[in-house]
Order: sequence, then structure tokens, then C-alpha cells
Amino acid sequence: MNAPFTKSRTTSVSLEPGLILLRYASADDGRNPPSIALDLRGTADRIAFLPEPGEASSELHRPGQCLVMSVAEPTKVELEIRAGRPGGSLEAKVRVEYLTDEGPRRSSRPVSVVRPRADVDTSSLAIVGHVARVGDVTVRPNRWLGGPDNPGRIEGFTVRWPDMTDGVLLRYGVAIGQSQANDDIALRNVGTFVGSKGRSRPITALSFELSGSDSDGAEIVVEAMFLGCASVVKRGRSLVLRGDQGTEPLVGLRLQIKGVEDDAASSELNRKTASNDETPRVRVFRSDSFA
Repeated sequence: MNAPFTKSRTTSVSLEPGLILLRYASADDGRNPPSIALDLRGTADRIAFLPEPGEASSELHRPGQCLVMSVAEPTKVELEIRAGRPGGSLEAKVRVEYLTDEGPRRSSRPVSVVRPRADVDTSSLAIVGHVARVGDVTVRPNRWLGGPDNPGRIEGFTVRWPDMTDGVLLRYGVAIGQSQANDDIALRNVGTFVGSKGRSRPITALSFELSGSDSDGAEIVVEAMFLGCASVVKRGRSLVLRGDQGTEPLVGLRLQIKGVEDDAASSELNRKTASNDETPRVRVFRSDSFA
């Protein structure tokens, strides 16, 4: 299982004539966001661009950056998404905004982004967790370890996935007590125990990450309960979950890994799952023209 990490991928977006603002809206990995580069080769007669002050290329390095383009005729450009660190997330959201009336008047919606669904077999996946005053408990995907019906302080766990393939590789880790920063969680391979047993040291944060050649079409869905906090739900390929203050102990965990398609149904499911969760893929949106 030594498949190389996915370092980049490309997608295309169709542009109509007009003055256009390309905005890097958000990224799943805020600490090491992927960069987004426009391939403008062969478009010199159709597109002129204006980068931000101090920038010389048609590349966006972090959320919040913008690029202004003047498009003379309908054309298609390629976007290359490059990971911000080895094995890093390629999940980002890009917004295309037409600044002149020449642009099409359409409601905001995803366009020109299609990726295949990964074939993910989780029939052999299980979480073996050690729950305080209960002992070791084994649960299957989308089943609660602890949780609303049987809350208990989860001291540690192991994810077992004998049939995991090189195409979709899972790593995970935890923060224990206040001994480490929740944003610097070391990730371990499947089959590794994370946490502690019988030492009264609570898990205060969780991290999960997918990599591999087919992981671009897969996502992790995690729901976690921290003592005294509302349930936290996140989905994507690189996740960190914690309680309100970052010190509350973990008392419930539910995990799924599934293939996804970048379509309207998936987008609606993402919206319903968690209103504060970033969309777990590269998304390109069109906005109405400014009046």
C-alpha cells in the first residue's frame, strides 16, 4: 500500500464574454490550502488577465485571492489544483463572478466540474474503541461508538480495514487532553491504536484523511459527540473535529467512507449534513451579473 499521493488534478470551466472575477472562495485545508493555477496557453487572443498587486502569474495561492479576466469570446480554460503539502487536500471552492452585463445572467450553481465516483468497499471496515467503564467495543461503518444512546468517554480506538486498497488510503489521529495543539495531530495508518487505555486522558480532537490514486472520488463522513457540546458532523477528504472549547472529551463517534459524485444531489446532501462544513471537492460557481 505504497501508492503515491495525489499531488494535483485538473478541471475545466467554460467562460462567456465579459469582465470576470475569479475568486478563490475557500479550501478544505485552511492551514495548507491547495493552489489553483489557470492554464491560459492558446487563449492570448481571447483572454487578458489582471493579477493582484505583487503577483505576476495567473495562480491563486490561498482563499480570498482574486484574478480579473477580460474574456473576448466564449472559451474554456483549465484549472490545475496543486496540493499545499505532500498528501494534502485538493478540495477547494472557486467562484466565477461576471462583473458586466455581457456575462450570462444565471443563478449560482456548480459548473464544469465532474469527477468519477470511487469504488469504495467498506464491508470489512470496523472501529474497535475502548470506552471508559465499558471496555472494548467494535462497531461497523455508520454505527455509533458511544454516541447518543450509550455515551461514554472514548479513551482510544483502532480502525481496521483489511480490504483497504491502494486507491483509497485512510489515516487518522487524535489529540489527547491538552498535551498537543489540536491542529497538529499526527496521523497514523489503518490498524494503529490511537489514544490511551485506563489513563483517564480524554480524546479532545479527531483527524481523518484520505489519500491514494482514487481518493479524489471518495469522502469521509464523520459525526462526533464531545461532552456538553452539540454533535459535530463533517465530510470531505481531510477533516478535524473538536468540541466548542477544544478540551471536551469525546463520547461518541460514527464513521463512513463512501464514493461521491460531484452532482446536485451530492451538493444538497452536503448542505443538509452540516451548515458549517466546506463542500468536499473543487467547486466552481457562477454568480449573477452585477447591476
